[in-house]
Amino acid sequence: MIRRMPANFSILSLLVLALTVLLSPAPAEAAQKKPPYVLGIGWQNAYCETKAKRPECQGEGEGALFSLQGLWVPGERFCHVEEADRQRDTARDWLGLPAVALPPELDQRLKTAMPGAVSGLDRHVWLMNGTCQSRTPADYFALQLRLLDEVNGSAVARLFKARIGQSVDRAAVTAAFAESFGPDSASRVKMRCRKIGGRQLVTGLTIGLGGELDKAPLKEAIDAAPATRFGCESGIVDAAGSTPKSR
Repeated sequence: MIRRMPANFSILSLLVLALTVLLSPAPAEAAQKKPPYVLGIGWQNAYCETKAKRPECQGEGEGALFSLQGLWVPGERFCHVEEADRQRDTARDWLGLPAVALPPELDQRLKTAMPGAVSGLDRHVWLMNGTCQSRTPADYFALQLRLLDEVNGSAVARLFKARIGQSVDRAAVTAAFAESFGPDSASRVKMRCRKIGGRQLVTGLTIGLGGELDKAPLKEAIDAAPATRFGCESGIVDAAGSTPKSR
């Protein structure tokens, strides 16, 4: 014998199913969205804690500005790059990569903002990330320098300069970004740290960007990107000079 279900069973089931669908996040919302672009900036003093003998760490000054690490599209790397160059890059033979042809003035600005260029970092960044964009090398690096200048002229750089040798935390970084780039800007920022010699040092920041980068000021580019996780909650803003244990 087949038992008949209550007359209202199917209606109730449909209501529960509809409510579940409405309250459940859509697949695109449930997964964290990637920003169209990411700008990487570094704190050179922390890098040189473990790389004191590298050319870019010789004559290191009192760092008060962020250095340039690159601009990339998440998930896109080494576009239309010859295999031999990819192998050189993987082996970190960056000075063996083709030189990036830039106007002399721009080249000098880049070498100042990106100390690692003396070791071929500019060649690596162009090969791995720049080749995946439609910009010329000059436009690609000029854009990054403009964005970096905005960060280094902001409350964020002033905060890090004031905290050299001390700790900086999420609340302070969030407040600094809010002051210069809007109340929600820090939600697009990830702070990166590394434990070196028993201390947790801030090694840099990555900033999600979107929109028309070539025309928009940094604030608008940040506003056009989705939120991300902040990363480490606090770290020391390293002073110039490596510690004895790091040498």
